[in-house]
Amino acid sequence: MRIRITATGALACTLLFAPAAHAASDPDTNRFERRYDLNLSFRLPLDKVANGQVIVDVKMIAKLWTLMGEPVVYCSASWTLRNANLTLTRRGESRVFLRDESMPASVWKDVDLIDAKFAIPLVRKPSGSSPERAWLPCDIGATNANGDPRGSFTVPGSPDWSRLLLTPERFQNVNRRWNDAANYMTAAEAKAFLKSPDTSMETVGRNLGVSNSFVLEMQFNFWSLIGWQDDQYAAQEEKRVAERAAERRRVRDIIAAKRPAKSPQTPSEATKPGSNLLDPFDAMVEEIETTEVTRDAEVRKSATARESSQTAARQAQRRRQLAARGCHGSDPATLDDLGAAAERAEAGHAKCSSGAGLVAFRDKEAHLYGYKRPDGSVHIEPRFEEAKNFSEGLGLVKSTECGKFACYVNAEGAIVLRTEYEHAEPFSSGLASVQDSNSYKYGYIDREGRVVIPLQFTNAWPFVNGVASVGTLLEQTPVESITVENVCWEYGTTAYAQGEISPTGAWISGPTERRDEYKQLCPTNNR
Repeated sequence: MRIRITATGALACTLLFAPAAHAASDPDTNRFERRYDLNLSFRLPLDKVANGQVIVDVKMIAKLWTLMGEPVVYCSASWTLRNANLTLTRRGESRVFLRDESMPASVWKDVDLIDAKFAIPLVRKPSGSSPERAWLPCDIGATNANGDPRGSFTVPGSPDWSRLLLTPERFQNVNRRWNDAANYMTAAEAKAFLKSPDTSMETVGRNLGVSNSFVLEMQFNFWSLIGWQDDQYAAQEEKRVAERAAERRRVRDIIAAKRPAKSPQTPSEATKPGSNLLDPFDAMVEEIETTEVTRDAEVRKSATARESSQTAARQAQRRRQLAARGCHGSDPATLDDLGAAAERAEAGHAKCSSGAGLVAFRDKEAHLYGYKRPDGSVHIEPRFEEAKNFSEGLGLVKSTECGKFACYVNAEGAIVLRTEYEHAEPFSSGLASVQDSNSYKYGYIDREGRVVIPLQFTNAWPFVNGVASVGTLLEQTPVESITVENVCWEYGTTAYAQGEISPTGAWISGPTERRDEYKQLCPTNNR
């Protein structure tokens, strides 16, 4: 059972300590960092699935800086489910879950926080003017277990300037989802807001008005509660079935005792245990009840296991997506040392993504490609035959140094990865699509050049948010050939298997078959 909580709940929070904005990597842009110790109290809205209240403790750090003119956001957190009073509707039945002695602490310990996004408040206070506010969406990444003091599994992200800061007017429009593009400041507005010396991350107190907009979204997995209660229901039902069977046997024995004694005519007619007329009916009822209880328990366990498995798979996939960025892995530091962990994350991101914002350009006179910074200045002089924009710290190029094969360079222009493929794409989710020149099949390599998803696809597109679309040609069936002006054209149909895969190569959706019509030159074209 996943429950999504949005920014409609009440919030109580306390600021631990936070350094003021300090010098940034870009001299004309501030850098911000703040730590929070939050006590979040949510009142779930009444709906068909769940209602009630959830109280969560969150320790979090949020950082915002710029790298080569582009914004970088880093957020990490740990969390503890403090209390809950829930009513969940399952298979048409309402169930109540209370954080008390009736349910073991180990069951509550298994509740998962699947996803969490916060809106960090910023304020600009020009002298003589009213304060202006904005909110920074902060995704804390893949979380650790309930009560685990370590920071969440996360790496710095680099959103576009136009999707960086939420405005008060747009963000507080309850009829529009928070991630709607219309909720954000324009790129020019966001840059001006952050470059102002009067801007800072705002202190969040227990009674501050902005607190109602602090939480964007939190999703919890309560299947551990449901699974435990399913087991309790099954045990209770089994007990009731046994009690009803015992009561029927008691009544049967009373009735049998009141019947007049009858001497058996033959040894075979002698009274045997359970041979009276009630036995067949009793046996049938007991068998039906036992079967129903067992079947219901199995159905509940199967549904719970399936949902729990899907939730675990989603969390594992998100961890792989974050790890695939190659910038910063799971930091063992606790939240008490999260400031140092954040510094390591920033250093790792700077090393990995030092090419952030580098754009390929072509020198018209030299007919060669180089790279420019976001401000238009040349960062890598033109010396490549082909080049594509930097992605995940690497730029895809064709160079005489690599012969006919694709290579990848770092922000200094040094070749760091030589491939054995003529056709390749930029990295995304830690993988790059490549094509074999002989079989024309596509697959994916990692940052070391190793094939991690075999070259087996007819088409393969880059990963977007950890998902890549792929297709495989199943068959191509010619229908007819037509010659027009001495040119032979072949018409027919193709069948493709298409779907989406994860960075591990596992199918996320599909594959499903799709058929298309095609037109191409005949294999032996008559001119």
